[in-house]
Amino acid sequence: MKRSAFTLVELLVVIAIIGILIALLLPAIQAAREAARRAQCLNNIRQLTISAHNYHDANKTFPVGQEMAAGSAVTKTTVFIQLLPYLEESALFKSWNFKNPLSNVTADPNTSRAASKIGGLLCPSDFFPEVPFLVSGSPKAFPGLTENGAVGGMYSPSSYAGNYGVASYYLKNTSLPVAGNGVYFLTGPDSNLKPSSSGGVLAASVAKHSNLKSVRTKNIVDGTSKTIMFGEKNHSDRIFDTFTSANSGWKMHQVSTWAWAGGTKGIACLFGSGYVDLNYVVTTVNDVNQQDLRYNAWGSSHLGGSVVFAMCDGSARFINETVDAKTRQALSTRAGGELVSEAAIQ
Repeated sequence: MKRSAFTLVELLVVIAIIGILIALLLPAIQAAREAARRAQCLNNIRQLTISAHNYHDANKTFPVGQEMAAGSAVTKTTVFIQLLPYLEESALFKSWNFKNPLSNVTADPNTSRAASKIGGLLCPSDFFPEVPFLVSGSPKAFPGLTENGAVGGMYSPSSYAGNYGVASYYLKNTSLPVAGNGVYFLTGPDSNLKPSSSGGVLAASVAKHSNLKSVRTKNIVDGTSKTIMFGEKNHSDRIFDTFTSANSGWKMHQVSTWAWAGGTKGIACLFGSGYVDLNYVVTTVNDVNQQDLRYNAWGSSHLGGSVVFAMCDGSARFINETVDAKTRQALSTRAGGELVSEAAIQ
């Protein structure tokens, strides 16, 4: 009996058809996955803003960005620590040792409270090769020193940052903007912090502030829908990582620890600034100016070049990286008196 079978040509045709179908399906699958990541990121940052408003309802003010322990260059608390009870992390908040902040950081990820992974603080598209990660106790370590060096130990990061305003982290050129005027600021009684009545960065000095008042809704006179509260940061930067170990000892993905216990310079998740272009990355090895600007930069790993922001009214949106500097900086001030049209941020 004669048996039928596929010819070689027929098999090749079938294989070609399957290949075409796969080629058509892969972009659709990738697009669906990216849409899901974008939706999760929007939800994360929106929940942060809602948490900040719930904190405001309870305390009649938004939380400060960073508060130093009295008479010390050790961080007592950060905005993210203060928001823990409003992010379904009440148990972690209750266990936090505010009297001895250094005890919250150990080299053991099982005992280091600062190593706790907070899912709502991580964008699914952000680049973190390890969570948690070990931070060196080297005295060179950014973003700040205690009197005896940096606070090493296990930490977990945040993909989101508080609005710092329109200033650069480190001003080496007096022609640059010097007024911060964002939503979150450094504050505290430490005598090593330089006072700044403007709430911004002093020209030609590291970002240090002292005894700044926390912000209330009534202080956001530019309009809550036109003022950034939180934004997204991208922690992938190949060139930054090639030289930073010789300068600070840290990789890009390590600079935004949500519970940093170190010194007065603050942490990158407090320094989102409208001064720096969106999605800014380092382009020159050993350029400390670019390194410092990178700490400030809002950025995203989402496709299309758009960055997620949460406004002070609780809304969340993507803003394209092509937005002009004037609009970007206007959105970063709470009382700058600028006019921002909806068309300018589409």
